[in-house]
Amino acid sequence: MLVSAVAYRLGRRFGLNEEQLANQAESPAHAGGPTVRRLATWRVGDLVDRAWPYVVSPRAPLRDLVAALAPGTRPTFAVVESGRLLGLVSTGDIARAVQLADCRRFP
Repeated sequence: MLVSAVAYRLGRRFGLNEEQLANQAESPAHAGGPTVRRLATWRVGDLVDRAWPYVVSPRAPLRDLVAALAPGTRPTFAVVESGRLLGLVSTGDIARAVQLADCRRFP
């Protein structure tokens, strides 16, 4: 116990780093603090894009979705009927449907 007390007293003027940081905000170990606080207070509704350009009817043919694809984009289409979201269709879903069409015919 005596060794611990002496080591504590002598070591107080030395730190692990050559230079101590002025406060927590400068510490890389605490850099995520503000982000964590934002994530705790923001809601999904704060991020919703209500003017989403990729909205389709459930009766829309797949060729309309493909025609709406701009080169280099991978949008997700919101399937909406009477103002109600029914689901989502991604470009991956379209690609799988095309692959399946090669194996079998759709009605």
